[in-house]
Amino acid sequence: LWKVLFPWHVLAVKKQNERNAADHAQAIDLRLSAKSEYEKEQATRKLLIEIEIHNSSDAREKWLDIVLGAINWPRETVINYSLSESGESIALAVDLPEIEDLPEKTARPAARELRVLLKEMSAKERSTLYAMHVHGIIFRVVGEMFGALPMLRRVLASGYSQRRDIKTGHLNDEYLVSVETNRDAWSAINFNNLHNVDPISALGALNLRRNMLASGAMKAIDPFDDNGES
Repeated sequence: LWKVLFPWHVLAVKKQNERNAADHAQAIDLRLSAKSEYEKEQATRKLLIEIEIHNSSDAREKWLDIVLGAINWPRETVINYSLSESGESIALAVDLPEIEDLPEKTARPAARELRVLLKEMSAKERSTLYAMHVHGIIFRVVGEMFGALPMLRRVLASGYSQRRDIKTGHLNDEYLVSVETNRDAWSAINFNNLHNVDPISALGALNLRRNMLASGAMKAIDPFDDNGES
């Protein structure tokens, strides 16, 4: 009876069902294609990590580029590295963010009102925050390197920042921290309890160069060279 009384409605429903079926089939095809592409990418990555990095310096550098590129830094952080042919040693130069890139105020909720209270940080608070950030970057980079390459035995990481020379007014690169460590010393850190690890203290227990004042301010240093010497 419905088909007789409303044939146009039945035809419209039929056409809509056909469109839905076609859209569904297309969605399945896209999903299967994406799944296949993902599986290929994972197989390629598995081959790179488990086999190729053990046999090729190019593969090791390709994997390091992937690892470093995947890190989401809160402020712009540029890293250059020099990896030995054997893959047992790496030297990194880390272009750190400047202290001016960090917040100047702290924020906290008001105790009795639905608003946020902003407070200017003191020079010491800001210097301490910057020192923690800098050491945290170097700590993360060293850990990523040892985690990425199982054959790696030694990491040298030095961080520098652009600072204004008060004598010339020009921006110069000044190294603020330089650490050299091996896998055995690094493995002494309890990575199952990282929330209790202070990057400043952790790096201080290694072969480290820094000139940090009690205020947290960091002065320029001469970094280690690729042989672990200044």
